Amino acid sequence: VVKGHPLTAEDSFSIKGLDAFVSAYKAANAGDEVEVLDVFSANIPEIDQDMASAFIAMQNGVEFTALSESQQDKVSRFGAFTEQFLSADKVVIASPLWNLMVPASLKKWIDTVNVAGKTFRYTEEGPKGLATDKKVLYLQASGGFYNGQDTGTQYMKAIFE
Repeated sequence: VVKGHPLTAEDSFSIKGLDAFVSAYKAANAGDEVEVLDVFSANIPEIDQDMASAFIAMQNGVEFTALSESQQDKVSRFGAFTEQFLSADKVVIASPLWNLMVPASLKKWIDTVNVAGKTFRYTEEGPKGLATDKKVLYLQASGGFYNGQDTGTQYMKAIFE
């Protein structure tokens, strides 16, 4: 379960819906383990200059141990979120629609699970998913009607198809 809102169910329809879903899911699937990742409190590394240069260096054959201490830390944490996603059987993501998009903290997490060579690959026809056995459910609440301008849902669908 990926909690993509900083507030509680008392103040967030997104989290209220998530909590209701998780309660019903646990009741129907008592044998399943449910792990919650709060993207607002998790220390998810941002793809910044440090990270981008580390990725390029490793693509060019530089060993992980030759990266700076900061780069090693960020790359390790980034990879841990990727592996957590890959090891999950099912993923439920809940977030609000803020400024027609998902929150920035959720976007940082999405970067960790949208990794070329691990979760998708490039083909002549375009990107192709590698985590095809993964079931992903996206729950989103918004404060109004967006008349087809709901880019948050469109973005999430494009990432996880």
